[in-house]
Amino acid sequence: MGLGKTLQAICFLSYLKFEQKIPGPF
Repeated sequence: MGLGKTLQAICFLSYLKFEQKIPGPF
Protein backbone atom coordinates (compact mmCIF):
# COMPACT_ATOMS: atom_id res chain seq x y z
CA MET A 1 0.00 0.00 0.00
CA GLY A 2 1.53 3.27 -1.08
CA LEU A 3 0.57 6.91 -1.18
CA GLY A 4 -0.36 6.56 -4.86
CA LYS A 5 -3.10 4.03 -4.08
CA THR A 6 -4.45 6.27 -1.34
CA LEU A 7 -4.58 9.30 -3.63
CA GLN A 8 -6.19 7.18 -6.35
CA ALA A 9 -8.89 6.01 -3.92
CA ILE A 10 -9.57 9.59 -2.74
CA CYS A 11 -9.80 10.84 -6.33
CA PHE A 12 -12.14 7.96 -7.20
CA LEU A 13 -14.44 8.70 -4.27
CA SER A 14 -14.40 12.42 -5.09
CA TYR A 15 -15.29 11.58 -8.70
CA LEU A 16 -18.25 9.49 -7.55
CA LYS A 17 -19.46 12.33 -5.32
CA PHE A 18 -19.09 14.77 -8.22
CA GLU A 19 -21.04 12.46 -10.55
CA GLN A 20 -23.97 11.79 -8.21
CA LYS A 21 -26.34 12.71 -11.02
CA ILE A 22 -25.65 9.37 -12.70
CA PRO A 23 -27.22 6.10 -11.42
CA GLY A 24 -24.86 4.49 -8.91
CA PRO A 25 -24.36 0.82 -8.02
CA PHE A 26 -26.09 1.49 -4.71
